[in-house]
Amino acid sequence: MRLIAFLLSGTVLVAALIATPSAYAQNTSGVFSPTVDDGESSLQYRGGYDPDTDAHAHRLHYQRAISDDLRWRILAQGRKRNDQDFDFDYARAELMWQLNEDGAAWRHALRFELRVRDEDRPGDVTVHWTNHVKVTDHFSYRIIGGVSAEFGANTDDGLLLQTRARANWKTDAGPSVGVEMFNQYGSTADFADFEDQRHQIGPYTSFDIADNWSVFTGALFGVTDVASDTELRFWLERAL
Repeated sequence: MRLIAFLLSGTVLVAALIATPSAYAQNTSGVFSPTVDDGESSLQYRGGYDPDTDAHAHRLHYQRAISDDLRWRILAQGRKRNDQDFDFDYARAELMWQLNEDGAAWRHALRFELRVRDEDRPGDVTVHWTNHVKVTDHFSYRIIGGVSAEFGANTDDGLLLQTRARANWKTDAGPSVGVEMFNQYGSTADFADFEDQRHQIGPYTSFDIADNWSVFTGALFGVTDVASDTELRFWLERAL
């Protein structure tokens, strides 16, 4: 099954290379689980690449659980967009609060975020509500809703709304495959037309490569005009 996972990754890369020009920055976000395991800690690298514009983003984060229902994370991201130099993108602090027990078929949590940027770009405070539903031992799905308020320079009025979703199939041999979708709707003060919203969808696979090491790889394809036509995604995580 690991061979199948690698072949799926290759298929994603080939499909991405034949896409048309893109129009948006890289997405290094995830459709994250609500589960917090007491004592867990990990370090993760995430990369995103647009093959049409050669734009790319790179992110590092560290996270640690402080109880069986609370976990903090800090992260920083750099980016290169089109013909610009590679530079700092943002830094963020997060706190996850799991709201029910690990064994429940429906698990959910709140995640609170504070993000800061430079170059007169606004920071934001965000609250996400993430939900994970286990349908069978092999199939599960997640749905996330997020609300952000900006602060600082050049802010948007109102609240910024987004959703994320994932359908996941875990194989008997270990690797998981599935589809993710990301949706950004704009501000409650002035909802954007559909083509001016950012909607993306695409496949992924994730699997362990060694003790305490795991890989996630996939691609997102733009559904609307302002979304990048193609984004390649790669994550490498080390459990500590």
